[in-house]
Amino acid sequence: MFTDAASLALAWVALRFARLPSDRRRTYGYQRLQVLAAFVNSLILLAAVALWGVNYSVVKFAIGQFEPLALPVFRFGAAGLGLLVILRLREGSTGVRSADLARLAAAGFFGVTLTQVTFVYGLVFATATDMALLGATAPIVTAVLATLVALERSGRRHWIAAVFGFVGVVLIIVGSPVALRLGSGLLGDSLAFASVLTSSFSAILIVPLLTRYSVYRVLTYEVLLGTGMATHNPEQVREITCPFTGEKYHAVQAATSDFTVLHGYVGDEFGNVQWPVQRDSDDIDFIQAKAAKRLIVTVERIVPHAEIARQPTLTYVPHQWVEAIVEVPYGAHPGSCDGYYDEDEEHMLYYQECAKDPARFKEYAATYIYGVTDHWDYLQKAVTVKRLSQLSVR
Repeated sequence: MFTDAASLALAWVALRFARLPSDRRRTYGYQRLQVLAAFVNSLILLAAVALWGVNYSVVKFAIGQFEPLALPVFRFGAAGLGLLVILRLREGSTGVRSADLARLAAAGFFGVTLTQVTFVYGLVFATATDMALLGATAPIVTAVLATLVALERSGRRHWIAAVFGFVGVVLIIVGSPVALRLGSGLLGDSLAFASVLTSSFSAILIVPLLTRYSVYRVLTYEVLLGTGMATHNPEQVREITCPFTGEKYHAVQAATSDFTVLHGYVGDEFGNVQWPVQRDSDDIDFIQAKAAKRLIVTVERIVPHAEIARQPTLTYVPHQWVEAIVEVPYGAHPGSCDGYYDEDEEHMLYYQECAKDPARFKEYAATYIYGVTDHWDYLQKAVTVKRLSQLSVR
């Protein structure tokens, strides 16, 4: 993290120089774009390292609230499903060759299963600081393993740097108050280093796969197989055979809803719903509408069909998907509706506070959900006319 902070500081200095006016002896302007790119890149790296460091403290706190093994299953199970959606949207398919499944399963076992078991139990017995310091040796361990299996070649300077890195981390950990007890702290540090070893070995396993698949595809399978999602959900994740190539793939059952209620922008009397401007086809509303068995749409305005027909490319929910359409101005409140009004942060914060306390949430529901006759009645209780005008962006 120190190196990233130093590079950020140096990039900032360079950026300052790039803004100086040129004269006969100095010309700073020709590299302004490169300097700015370096500055942004360093800023992103620093943010990534900061998030990586915070992860240890957050997980350390979380394992005090949940069962240690339940936490990684939830985290990586949810992450795997999210990655599966991203993969499908970005690349249009989710399959891999059956010959690569064994390597992906091994990478998932070492990179997720063993790594997370040793990681969470390491945090049970060791401090977040020790875990983070040992976790920082992962690049060194990966480089050493890659050299041992002849995947990469390391020079003398790399080996010297590796030795100094290991020695520095060991000296810091041995000198910590926890290590002086030589009890649970030592066990935690051992588990932490085991986590680094299994994670690094997983990285070695997936390198050959990156020549055939994208990072998204490899990571998705590593996480899903590592958490046992495919094994424990045979009804949702099944192996299929490609009818054209004969290769084996894993298919995930489509998510469908019995009924879905969406709020849109404008629509006509037939149920065609339009965006105010052209947007990506992977918008979440479009996906939910397409997956619904029965769809009800509320919109800010119902307009004549002729107005919809003038710009047909803006239609993202066609009428054949829609069972009913209802005009409900401010129907997204306290959320936002692009081009009409912003989110009502005051009411959303109030809702969040009520949701933390069962008694207060019961009172909230009695007032704003069960205690209203229609949407206008809700708006009169939840927000003033002045506040609505403040939220409007039209």
